[in-house]
Formats: sequence, C-alpha cells, structure tokens
Amino acid sequence: MKKFMPKKSEVEQEQPLAEELKELLDATSSETTEETTQEGFTTNTLKEEPVPVMPVVEEVRSTVIEKGTEIQGDLKIKGNLEMYGEVIGNIDCESHVVLDGIVKGNIVCHSAQFDGGVVTGDVLSKDKVYFGEKTEVFGELRANVAEVFGKIKGDCQVTSDLFVKGSGAVIGDINAGNITIEKGAIIQGAVKIIKDVYFEFDA
Repeated sequence: MKKFMPKKSEVEQEQPLAEELKELLDATSSETTEETTQEGFTTNTLKEEPVPVMPVVEEVRSTVIEKGTEIQGDLKIKGNLEMYGEVIGNIDCESHVVLDGIVKGNIVCHSAQFDGGVVTGDVLSKDKVYFGEKTEVFGELRANVAEVFGKIKGDCQVTSDLFVKGSGAVIGDINAGNITIEKGAIIQGAVKIIKDVYFEFDA
C-alpha cells in the first residue's frame, strides 16, 4: 500500500502555521482536547460546555376571601391565605396567613400577620405571628416568635421571643424563651421564662 507523504515544501509552509495555532490553543488548554491526524499534524477541538439548567421555582398560590364574604365550615388551604371576610370554622393553612377579618375557630398555619379583626379561637403557628393594634384574640397562642401590638385574652406559649409592644395587652399566663415588654404594655398573668437554671451549690 502506498503511503501518503507530504512534500517538503508543503511541510515547511504548514509547520509554522501549526505551531502558531498550537500556542494559541495551549492558552485555553483547559477548554480544548488534542487530537493527532493521519498526516501527523496536531489539532485542537473546543470542548462543549454543558448548558446549566435553571431550577423550576413553583409559585406559591394565595387564596383570597374578600370582605363581605361569609364561610361556614372548616378550611384547609394549600399555599397562602388572605382573609378579609368572616369564617365560622377552623382554618388549616400550610403557609402564610394575612388576616383582617373575623374567625370563629382555631387557626393553624406556618406564619401569620394579623393586621386587624377578631379571632375567637386558638392560634397555632410554627414560625412567627404578628398582631396589629386593631387585632383581638380570644384564645391561646402557640408560636415560635410573636410580636403583639394588639390584645390577647388567653395563655401564650412562645418557644423563642415574645415582644409585647406599648399598645399590646396579654391577659393570661405567659411561657416564653425570652420576653420583651415595652412601657405601656399590659400583662395580667404569670410570666415564666423557659430556660434551665444551674446553681453552683445545692441548698
């Protein structure tokens, strides 16, 4: 079989060009792969970088109960809830609740913002609850963090921080990890800070 051999003149013309090309591609060697052709020349091929895939962010939907709407019966909400009407029944919301209406029943949620209205029932939140100045709650409160500008008539159990502002009032016993009471706030009940106390000597 007859082998193909490039002529000397062709090699002399091609070699400087191949060397310049090799030097240029060596600067980006991390992005190239090297291959050798049958003729003995070295070529470089750019690597194909994978295209990043953007994660799909699922939008959290909100259920809105408008002012003037009255619902009788329990509600189970997936997503957020904005409640400006009246609900006679329990509310179970897996996410955030915004309230400025009337609820005659218990509220279970991840977090809540009560801008106003009246709740006749217990409020159980896994995270933070905010009670505005025009909010009144007649029932127990259980939350991780609570900020009270309004009025609560019932016992409060707050795992972390409880803030009772100057316009706030709590009529009931309080168990909290920490409590901050501003001047002008009203507390009528026993207050217990839930922390372990260690004594150096036993009595």
